[in-house]
Amino acid sequence: MSVGNDFLYSQKLQRRQWRRLLGLGLVVVGVMLLAGSGSYFLYAQIARSGLGELEVNLPLASEDPTGNGLVVAPEATQEPIDPTAAPADGAPENTQQPPAPTEAGSLYIPTSRFSTIYPGQGIHPKYWDAPYYAEAYKPAGWELVQSFEPASASAAKPVGSQGRATRIQIPAIGVDSDVRELRVVNLGTSAAWETPNQVVGHIPTTPNIGEAGRGYWFGHLESPIRGEGNVFINLPKIPDLLKKGEEIYVIFTNEDDIEYLYKVFNTTVVHQSELGIDRADSPLISLVACVPRLVYDHRLVVTAELVGIKQA
Repeated sequence: MSVGNDFLYSQKLQRRQWRRLLGLGLVVVGVMLLAGSGSYFLYAQIARSGLGELEVNLPLASEDPTGNGLVVAPEATQEPIDPTAAPADGAPENTQQPPAPTEAGSLYIPTSRFSTIYPGQGIHPKYWDAPYYAEAYKPAGWELVQSFEPASASAAKPVGSQGRATRIQIPAIGVDSDVRELRVVNLGTSAAWETPNQVVGHIPTTPNIGEAGRGYWFGHLESPIRGEGNVFINLPKIPDLLKKGEEIYVIFTNEDDIEYLYKVFNTTVVHQSELGIDRADSPLISLVACVPRLVYDHRLVVTAELVGIKQA
């Protein structure tokens, strides 16, 4: 009988040990989950706090005092000025002051190009601390941009008159992607636009490229779970480039092989619940991606206006 009792007692001890190990394991898992969720919450707060840096507001090209929002890096047309020379007889002294910023915190560098800095061509601000290495400014994709004919808002066509977009290029951030129209997906109790898969998607209820009004184009910042690509992974770089004085151009090609050139002038961030389809009279496009990384509860909206057209 004692042997049987010892066996039962040893089994009881084993069960207790397994329960203790199981309890300890659950405690460890719980601590890890709490630590992970706490770390994610902290990261999300830090990531959201930096979203304000993604907002930039520049004047429209149509508001450029030079009246030329497309031409960049022109040859100098003025004679070099000797700052030590006295004014000619009867000539007034140069008392003109540089224009004030349009609003606090805004950056305005006219597209006449940082104008005629001695001895000739314009010098981009990124070279101001090392003028020895300065060169005439040309935006990314200049060889593509210079082939366009300048266009203003009056060149926009009526809504519904232009062919659908098939390709988008943003040379400054390395975007070159197909474009297609998004479809409505039935979610059972509701409906929504499908998410673009490996492409940039156009909301078909908004104007096409080259048309009057504001068209909306969506792309993934990244899609780690669904694997739908990261066509707009570099879109958050645009605000910083604008602040540095870079010109950002978006080139669309439609199914009729007509190309439209848009120039970015505004970037803003809104919460996902506040994103709406805004109307406009001018020919505008808005590119949209989810931000910040790994949180994705806000939307970066990059807006550009029509400045050029190239016929097939």
